[in-house]
Amino acid sequence: MSQAEGMMLFFWLSCFFLTGLFLGWALAKRRYILLIIGFAFLTPIIDFAIRADYWLFTVPLVVGFFVHTARPMYHKVQGL
Repeated sequence: MSQAEGMMLFFWLSCFFLTGLFLGWALAKRRYILLIIGFAFLTPIIDFAIRADYWLFTVPLVVGFFVHTARPMYHKVQGL
């Protein structure tokens, strides 16, 4: 893999991670209007990650999402 290909891969993985990070932050802060706006603008990136069906694209998206939502979900489950 050349350096240019590696940089492009890093760019796209960063895009997937930041997409998940933003959506997780909006959901954790209960800012539903930002969540809706985020889904509206970030749908092409999410759609590509879903249609590619390759773990290298979906894992950064899910990890970025769980950065902000894992702790609140954990505390909610512990409170049950």
